[in-house]
Amino acid sequence: MKRALRITILALTLLAATSLQAQDNNGNSNYRLLLEQADEDYEIGRFSQVLTALEKQVAKMSGSDKQRALRLMSLCYLAMFQTEKAEEYARQLVAENRYYSNVDDPIDFTDIINRLKAGSTTTVTTASNIEESIEETPAPVTIITAEMIEALGYNKRLGQILATYVPGMSEVYDNSTDNMAMHGACSNVQELILVMENGHRLNNRLNNGCAMDYSISTDKIERIEVLRGPASSLYGNVALSAVVNIITKSGRQLNGIKVKYGHGTFGTHRADVTLGTTFMDADIFAWASLYRSDGQHRTPRDTIAYTEKFYSIYEAGHYGYVDGYKGNPSYDIGMKLKYKGFSLLATRKYSNKLFQYGAGYYDYDKFRSINSTYPGCGELTNTLELGYTRPLGQVTLNASVYGDWHESTEYSPCSPEYTDTTLYHGIARGGFFYDKFEDRTLGGTVQASTPYKAGNMKGTVLAGVQFEHFAVTDYISAFGINYTGAYSEMDRFENRLHHENSWSLYAQAKHHFLPSLILNAGLRYDVRYRFAAKNATNLSPRLALIYTPRDELNLKLSYARAFVDISYLTRIDMYKLDQEEFLPQYLTALQLSAMGKIEPLHLTYDVNLFYNQYENLHIYDIFGMKNDGVLRNIGLEATATYSHNRLTAGINAYFSRVVKAENYFYSEAKNAVYAVPKTTVNLNVGWKLLQHRKHELKLYGIARYTSSKMLQMVDYSQMTEDGDFFFNEAKLDGTFVMDAGLKYAYANRLTLALDCENLLDTDRFLTSPDLYMYAYHERGRNLMVSASYTF
Repeated sequence: MKRALRITILALTLLAATSLQAQDNNGNSNYRLLLEQADEDYEIGRFSQVLTALEKQVAKMSGSDKQRALRLMSLCYLAMFQTEKAEEYARQLVAENRYYSNVDDPIDFTDIINRLKAGSTTTVTTASNIEESIEETPAPVTIITAEMIEALGYNKRLGQILATYVPGMSEVYDNSTDNMAMHGACSNVQELILVMENGHRLNNRLNNGCAMDYSISTDKIERIEVLRGPASSLYGNVALSAVVNIITKSGRQLNGIKVKYGHGTFGTHRADVTLGTTFMDADIFAWASLYRSDGQHRTPRDTIAYTEKFYSIYEAGHYGYVDGYKGNPSYDIGMKLKYKGFSLLATRKYSNKLFQYGAGYYDYDKFRSINSTYPGCGELTNTLELGYTRPLGQVTLNASVYGDWHESTEYSPCSPEYTDTTLYHGIARGGFFYDKFEDRTLGGTVQASTPYKAGNMKGTVLAGVQFEHFAVTDYISAFGINYTGAYSEMDRFENRLHHENSWSLYAQAKHHFLPSLILNAGLRYDVRYRFAAKNATNLSPRLALIYTPRDELNLKLSYARAFVDISYLTRIDMYKLDQEEFLPQYLTALQLSAMGKIEPLHLTYDVNLFYNQYENLHIYDIFGMKNDGVLRNIGLEATATYSHNRLTAGINAYFSRVVKAENYFYSEAKNAVYAVPKTTVNLNVGWKLLQHRKHELKLYGIARYTSSKMLQMVDYSQMTEDGDFFFNEAKLDGTFVMDAGLKYAYANRLTLALDCENLLDTDRFLTSPDLYMYAYHERGRNLMVSASYTF
């Protein structure tokens, strides 16, 4: 630990020294005097004097001095209402520095810069925590735009969107929680993928999970940036196999009020309101979203044949609830404010998804409410983050403080519906468990970044520090019988109210040896002072070599190591079982990718070959906990998109093969990880049937192929009086699913849409990696009609 700390401190010192040297060597003192005078003249409205002073000198300048001069000249022409001249110098500024950004710029000038940058190349911030082109990111990145989200229909949740557009990502299920697998690996909860909103972490600190359901509004999204690979070198814990960053719209983008409502099959209602505006130098965007659905009711009688023997003990007339969100609706309420260098993010998210099954099929309406909650898995999160960005010469300083207040509720039916008995292995009919945790996280981050030049070479360095305090503030656990019977409070493992602290140091350097040859290196050191376990220290490196000779070809070779620590809740559940040490889960990955554009064919492509080595994987099933799982796999993923005239199309494909697996969710007979498909293919097509003046009519089609999956099923029908049971492997057949949609738009204000999910009504299932007795249904054919209007 001490050695790693010394290495990190040394790296930060070297980066700071490089930053200072870059400032000393960049620019000319005479030009700076000229620019300071030009700044003063601009502030008092002497625009012509500024232009006269700078126009003869700007060609001789370089580096930050030239950027500063071009900015001033563009601002002067903009103030004189000479827009074309303003854009001419703004274009030169973007050519000089395509990542230019200044929080003090007027909004009109910022719009010009953003438009010019968007026209030149796609830029992202997730991969390196600085704005960069997608060609220069250290790992493969998928961009999902608002238009791509709309093409899937209004009834999609975040997990479905990601599984459609991100190769290597697929849905798995754990009864009431939406979960995802990435590159062949998954966990009991969604803890291997970091999910963020505007850079703020959404994974809770209690069990590391993130609900990828209707508690995340999709109508507020401007784009989703998905980094397909390990990223702990920048983000630390949980950024194991991927990072998903949801970027919300801005007030200036919307500049109005948009309302949207949809009604669909299975008693489904969805509504969104978004508001955006600018005032003085402030940009304000706010949103509110509601979702409610009875869910599709499924029984043992309408499932596929190979599961019938596992369900035969249950009486018809009771149900499994597929994608049910009854009782209190799911919602997402929030706002984002930017004013000069300040930013504010405030959100409140809630969902309570019905358990598809309890210990079997059950009758939801028979159960009482507890604290206004009905059977299901509930998540409530309040978020507040205040940020500040300030350029100090060549250095850009970013600081933020934040808080997350989280509640997790599990209200679980624990006995099936019988007609001929009242007990299920000692549990009365209508029995239920109720658990509720409340926790709080407070933290802060300080980061500094600066560009530098070294001869003909250039680059950017950044360094930062982060601190977090996590505490469980309340816990209730209860058990009840007979659906509405009295329940009493109890503690499973005595007192669970504890706290933990963590801190991190990180640094990153991006160096251009040549305009087309880039080295991106990063390092992060994390320390976590854990309750009920030894303190955890982790060093997460990243190294990427990027070659961009031309638009048609871009090559990346990257190495990264990432981790996810065993969650607080898991350690609390297991600490009385004499677990000596809880080891973080690790992923070491090698990736080789190629991407580019083929302009004559209107094509873009992205191909990635990866090798993953997972260590200390965590399994928490009915046999207990294991923390020594090993998985090694190799895979290939590819994406291609086409856009020309009225047709847009995209296809992505993924294939992986297990090289080695031990003590993990794994079928030796089929060489497959439970619940995870080996192959997926997604095709999406959009065709503008009508495009005339203010009218547009567009047809969408989605086709998905998912290969077979393995499920380890517990056969409780053969359970003995002593509690012994048997389990068998079952194969879930591969599926082909189609969606279709039709959308009409008028004058960019009114939209009407009809969406059909699972057009062929394919019988399909998701599974859990754990030992369970179920294959979980996905929704059958369903329709949604929606309308929106922008004021």
